[in-house]
Amino acid sequence: MEMEEETSLKFERYRRDRQKLLEFIISSSGFNSSLSDINLDTLSADYVINCVNSGRVLDVDEATNCYYHELAYPTMIHSQSGSSFYTVSQPQLSRSPPKRRPPPAAASKRTTVAPQSTIAPELSTQVGEVSNYKMATRKDENGFKVADMITRPLKLADSGVIPPLGLPHLQTGLSDDDLRESAYGVLVASLVFSGIEVLCEQNRKRDKTSKLLAGLKGKKNKEYLPAQFQDRNLELLNTIRTQMEVSEAMDLCIRQSLTRCASRTSCVQIDVLEIVLWLIKGISRSSFPNEKSYVQWKNRQANMLEELCCLSHLTNEYATVKYFIGKIRNAREWDMMSPTERSEVLTSIRDSASEMIHKPGHGDNSCDLPGGNHLKVRLYEKLLSTVFDILEEGQILAEVKEILKLIKLTWSALGITQIIHDALYSWVLFKQFVQTDKEDLLEYTTTQVQNILGAESLYEGVECFFCTIEWQESVFRLNLVQAILLSMHIWCEGKLQDYHGHFNQKPSNLKRILTFAMATAVLDLDGELIKPDSSTGDASRRLKIYIQSSVQAAYMQVLDSLDQKSNLEGMHPLALLANAVKLIAERELTVFCPVLHLWCPEAGMISATLLHQLFWERLRPFIQGISCFSQDVKVVLAAARMLDRELTQLYSFSCKGNSFHQPLKADLDHYQIADVSASLILDWLISQHTYILDWIGRAFDLEEWEPLSSQQKHAISVVEVFRMIEETIDQFFGLNLPVNITHLQAVLSLVIHSLDTYMTKMVGQLVDKSHLYPQAPSLTRYEETLVPITRKKTIELKILDDNSSNTLDQLTISKLCVRLNTLQFIRNQIGSLEDGMRKSWGLVRPSVNRRWFNIIEEELSEVLERTMSMNEESIDELFATTFDGILNSTTNAIIKVVEFTGAEPNMWSS
Repeated sequence: MEMEEETSLKFERYRRDRQKLLEFIISSSGFNSSLSDINLDTLSADYVINCVNSGRVLDVDEATNCYYHELAYPTMIHSQSGSSFYTVSQPQLSRSPPKRRPPPAAASKRTTVAPQSTIAPELSTQVGEVSNYKMATRKDENGFKVADMITRPLKLADSGVIPPLGLPHLQTGLSDDDLRESAYGVLVASLVFSGIEVLCEQNRKRDKTSKLLAGLKGKKNKEYLPAQFQDRNLELLNTIRTQMEVSEAMDLCIRQSLTRCASRTSCVQIDVLEIVLWLIKGISRSSFPNEKSYVQWKNRQANMLEELCCLSHLTNEYATVKYFIGKIRNAREWDMMSPTERSEVLTSIRDSASEMIHKPGHGDNSCDLPGGNHLKVRLYEKLLSTVFDILEEGQILAEVKEILKLIKLTWSALGITQIIHDALYSWVLFKQFVQTDKEDLLEYTTTQVQNILGAESLYEGVECFFCTIEWQESVFRLNLVQAILLSMHIWCEGKLQDYHGHFNQKPSNLKRILTFAMATAVLDLDGELIKPDSSTGDASRRLKIYIQSSVQAAYMQVLDSLDQKSNLEGMHPLALLANAVKLIAERELTVFCPVLHLWCPEAGMISATLLHQLFWERLRPFIQGISCFSQDVKVVLAAARMLDRELTQLYSFSCKGNSFHQPLKADLDHYQIADVSASLILDWLISQHTYILDWIGRAFDLEEWEPLSSQQKHAISVVEVFRMIEETIDQFFGLNLPVNITHLQAVLSLVIHSLDTYMTKMVGQLVDKSHLYPQAPSLTRYEETLVPITRKKTIELKILDDNSSNTLDQLTISKLCVRLNTLQFIRNQIGSLEDGMRKSWGLVRPSVNRRWFNIIEEELSEVLERTMSMNEESIDELFATTFDGILNSTTNAIIKVVEFTGAEPNMWSS
């Protein structure tokens, strides 16, 4: 806010200094011009200085024309080193010059296109390539071509700005305030000449002359309206005056002057030129508080006259009009004229303008808007803008119907027809919608557009209203109605070419804007003007371009911030890109495709195919460079697989319920994730197996066979073993990569080998039972002999080595019990481990490897069920074999430990 105030202050200082310098130059140079008659702000400083240097006479009108002419060119600085100029853009932000060769000079020239010509976009078959537009040719009356065939790239329109209608510029520099006041004067004149009283009773008492003349006017076939209607019209007129920001003093002058003029003339048909002349004649210097206000008002009327008569600067009539308008601008000369002389000047302007309008050849292609129609369009646009509340821009006044009814009285003066009114009213509503984003205004605009489409022809009543619209490096010459529809359509295209960015927050507006865009498409894709019809096949081709452009824009937006986001989150850029593209596909599937599908049934196919190829261009080099199963490889491949699933759903959306659409075969398969990851996963499982065996050996060597607690009486090492096994299983099923039965076999083999290794080590610590008992005594038997002899056999003792002795010392009853509890813990955990693996496998079991064809969802389900039922038995058999083997190994280990303790083994066999 402070910067704006500072800028405004600098501008005012510059403006004041400029005025003082011009005043000094003009006064010191001896020019015979009164400074009070000159608007110093609209004088060309270069022209004044040149007049001083060359000794010429200062022509105020010529200086003013030079000022407006200079506005179209950059500001120049003349120095000793040479002339230079300021640029609007910032040179330091410019990029390096293009490396390609420039096109021929003839190709860069703008061409004028007749109303029958247009630009036609064609959907490109290559991803990333935007369609070219083509322009048709036409021949004039002599058979010569007026437009050559050219091609140009489609560019995104600036969605924040509505393209102008292409009306001819106001050469006299009339401001919005000037247009509003002039439009209000046209409205008051139309009311007066329609028999509607515009002066209230109080004002009529102040002006006895007006009252007398009004009575005389009543005798000339004037029908007075009832008092209640007169009062209502005055209320509406006051409302319009407030909306148009016309002062009360100026309003009173306009009403009184036009009322007097209406009472003195029998003219029924009025035009803007007549109204301006009446105002100049009827309003004098005494109606203004000071000389400066009067001069500004008079210059405004002179500008209006000049703008209405600027048909051709080469005609004698225009020179005459220009001469007499100069007399009006010269305050000293105008004030010295008698009323009769002033009337002669105004009459001469009227007669010359009339001759100019009715001159042969008037209204041909050399004249864009004859008779000042470009000014009349702007005036009527200002009148229509009064339907909006000045305190709340998006709110339409409750009296809108009554206001429009009054404004309709200006149609004859401004040359407005019903179709022009509908077009301009829709234009005013649409501009207000763009400014305020009020959805109701778009609904009103759509209603007005439908009224336009209901007309028999878009050319009816608009033969003299032509506009020139510059778009996509080409020039279109259309009538006013077509120009309005095209300008609104261009704005809609700017939104639709990036609907991911513009409708992400308010997706409900997409259908409204899309419907409106199809209704305002006056240029078809084949190079001809058409009557807008959203039901034509042209809509589908337009949607293809919108989808391609918007998807590319969303993708490029992700790429712009990819590296920065990767550095912040510490994740591989391809993984982030895959996740971001997946979000685009999800948004396309859930939000945009249901709407786009109404006009373009294959919308999902187009967006899915494009996103698939855009990401594949970056994924392919990464896959080709994979050498090991690193963490980045895991993350990127998993993200790519999830993206592939989402794109498959998006692609199949167009196939579902699309019976009238011919099946489309895609020229691409799924990403090569399964082929790349198959061997990598097996290598990873092998390395994990080796890693687990090493840690099992370490945990077992550190084990002291003490219970964890009084409640958990198994060993600590077995918990560590199961933790490593379960973590590996979780990592395997959490890879989010395609797996098959071979991978499942490898995981089950890892489980069984890990537990077998642990139990083998446990059983291997037991000492042979023969070390625990002495040898059995030899058997004795009784025999009858003659001389019985008693013999004693010595017992042979077995000596243990140190290792066996130390091992036996560690195999106490308490530690053997911990071993038995540990083995029992393994038996208990096997069941829950199997259930978890079965459940995880059910979630990641391999799907059918299918190409992207037009497969109906029911057929796909049947294929999956049939395929999975065939593999179910083999999977169950694999799980049963693995875990039954583990249970048998555990039981055998328990039996060995029990036998070692000397207890009854049968009690552990169960």
